[in-house]
Amino acid sequence: MNIKKLTFLKTLTNTFGIGNYTANKILNKIGLNKRSSPLSLNGKQKLLVNRHKKLLNTGKSLSTFIRESINFEQKIKSYRGIRHKRKYPVRGQRTHTNAKTTKTRSKL
Repeated sequence: MNIKKLTFLKTLTNTFGIGNYTANKILNKIGLNKRSSPLSLNGKQKLLVNRHKKLLNTGKSLSTFIRESINFEQKIKSYRGIRHKRKYPVRGQRTHTNAKTTKTRSKL
């Protein structure tokens, strides 16, 4: 049976808004190994990790910030807002041959 070990890096990246790069940065500041188990941390180390995590905009607050910024763009009728509203690709992707399913769905 191939059971993967739970590393502290994986537990940090489960949070919305924290990827590998940010998790590595947090662990390097504290001086922890990214392959260490979350069960092996003592109370002080857990406190430091939580303190660094609270400084970042993550989780529900990040998702509400993203949603509010998209709504604002739609409200001022910017190019990006219009693309979001019509469910087209926003960041300049090609629509002639790609993204055909979103184009057909938005016409209905």
